[in-house]
Amino acid sequence: MRPRAAGVLLVGALLVFSSSPVLAETGSVRVIVNIDGLSDLLLSGNTAQWHHLQYSPPQETLLNGVSWVPTGLSGFCNCLSDVFGGVTPAIPQTATNFGVTWSGRGTVTLEQLPSALNSYRLRVRFDDLAPGGADLYNALITFEYPAPVPVMGGQSLALLMVLLLGLGVVALRRPAA
Repeated sequence: MRPRAAGVLLVGALLVFSSSPVLAETGSVRVIVNIDGLSDLLLSGNTAQWHHLQYSPPQETLLNGVSWVPTGLSGFCNCLSDVFGGVTPAIPQTATNFGVTWSGRGTVTLEQLPSALNSYRLRVRFDDLAPGGADLYNALITFEYPAPVPVMGGQSLALLMVLLLGLGVVALRRPAA
């Protein structure tokens, strides 16, 4: 093998093993709740909390099928509920590309996206200020996050480097044809 070809092989092998594509995985949180007024659902990691603003506070809330009955809320209180710690899957701090679809009389909007400035908390507003009492909302909040990239352990990487270096040295010592 020519020295130039051996060098190209060595550099190519190093590039293949040192860079891996970052693939995106998707996650979602389905929220089913009766809303009569204005309330924000705060999601962070595996936790959820209601911030109630106007009219009747949210009662039983289903998060991906798990029931939670928030406490500590009353009408027009501008107050926070207890914290629910069972959101699965948890929303990773690296999550991006948030979206929401819903059914219900009013609107469901993403009011604040997670960032370091807000302790990675997503604020989802449920607005049912229209007259007529409570309405059932079925909201699907979606997000993407980087997939875990498999990495070689230190010993495997060291062994690979020695093997590639050995191949490069052997190739460089062979006489050119």
